[in-house]
Amino acid sequence: MSDADDPDLAMDFIKYVTSAEFMEQYHAKCPGAALTESEPYVGDPKMERIYTEDTDKWHGIQVGPCGNDILTQLAADIQGIMTGELTVEEGLAEAEDYSNNLLDEYWADKEKQMTAE
Repeated sequence: MSDADDPDLAMDFIKYVTSAEFMEQYHAKCPGAALTESEPYVGDPKMERIYTEDTDKWHGIQVGPCGNDILTQLAADIQGIMTGELTVEEGLAEAEDYSNNLLDEYWADKEKQMTAE
C-alpha cells in the first residue's frame, strides 16, 4: 500500500471491502464464513457450530508468501505425527524448519530483485 498513488484512497477501499455491509452483500452471492463479528454466518451448515460456538478451536489461515507449500508440508508433518512416524516435537520442528527455509529463500529472492532494479 505504501506504493499506492493515493494511500488514503487505498485504505478507504480496504476498509470498504472488509466492512460488514460489503461482506453481507458478497456472501449473499458467495456463501462462506463471516469475516466480521456483526455479519451473520451463511456458510456450510455443517461448519456453523465450529464457527459460531467453538471459537477457541477455529483459526483462520493467514495468507502469505509460500502459504500453499507451507500448509502442504504442515499437513504432511501432522499426518506423520498421527501415524506415529514423527513425535509432535519432530513434526512441528520439521514444519518450522521447512517454512523458515522457504521464506528465507523467498525474501532473499525479493531482495535480489529489488537490488537489481
